[in-house]
Amino acid sequence: MSCNKSSHGPKNDRITRAKFCRAWSFTCAKCSVKGHFTSSCTKCSASGNWGHRDKSSKFCTQSPQQRANAKDARPSKAYQTEDDNTNYAFDQLCTSSTSTECNSTATQKPQQRKPLEHHVFDGQWVARPSRPHPIMTLQLTPRPEDHAILGFPMADTSKLSPINIPMIADSGYQSSIMPLRSAQSMGFGKEDIIPVRLIMRGAIRGPGRHRCSRY
Repeated sequence: MSCNKSSHGPKNDRITRAKFCRAWSFTCAKCSVKGHFTSSCTKCSASGNWGHRDKSSKFCTQSPQQRANAKDARPSKAYQTEDDNTNYAFDQLCTSSTSTECNSTATQKPQQRKPLEHHVFDGQWVARPSRPHPIMTLQLTPRPEDHAILGFPMADTSKLSPINIPMIADSGYQSSIMPLRSAQSMGFGKEDIIPVRLIMRGAIRGPGRHRCSRY
């Protein structure tokens, strides 16, 4: 059980579990997954990883299905690093937290950490853990004609070329931000980058300010 209580285990629907389970929004300290207390976490007898019991779990790296998928879908070395970075970024988004800095005085509490809840829209914004999102390879194609329409025509387009990069299908964050190195891989130079500033608001109250560039 996620919180060692009955009547709302994994076989129940998400609404029931979110309403009655005390561990629904808790992040386990052993496997970094939301939905169960650390005291309820189990260790795999096959892989030695926390979060499942044995290799019959679909999350076990030693399960027959996982090993078959890994063998059939090995990424090329050219995109291995960027794919790893994409997975790392997604993991960080799912387990993010904010810390409150305190001055080093004897009368104040030590550094506190407050988890940032992930929100989904189900008629209204509700704090729930996100489901795993698929990662797919997409082709990005430069469009110098868009620069011209915006009034910033590119002087040299000879170095522009499409690239294929792994991307999360839906991170839940509504923006069109991409890594600067990906733009550089497509052939964009510093002279082609237009600085912009975004102010975004979502389920978590307070504006999100980002300094970024458009290309």
